Amino acid sequence: RISPSHGASAAMALHHIATGDTSLVALEPGTVLCRNLSHYVQDTLGNPGVAITHALSWNSGVDVIMGAARSAVSSVVSLTAATFNVPVLSYGSTAAVLSDKTMYPLFRRS
Repeated sequence: RISPSHGASAAMALHHIATGDTSLVALEPGTVLCRNLSHYVQDTLGNPGVAITHALSWNSGVDVIMGAARSAVSSVVSLTAATFNVPVLSYGSTAAVLSDKTMYPLFRRS
């Protein structure tokens, strides 16, 4: 179940992407933000196995995966999504290993 604080974090990240608001999140020079944003929610229940199932079902049918709140989930989703060249943007994952761009080249934090 998604907690209210995680839901609020996700909503804020979506708002920043959709509006181009960079007041709280610094972006690399040349970053292009999308202006036409569609989303749907899949709750991983904090379970990496459930997350992999969702990520594989999306394969290349998505432009970006946003989530998860847990680093254990973000790591497996990022590795899976990278096989389809799909970036992962997390609003809550804090593990230092996720900063390793050789291992997680398409993982970013909001």
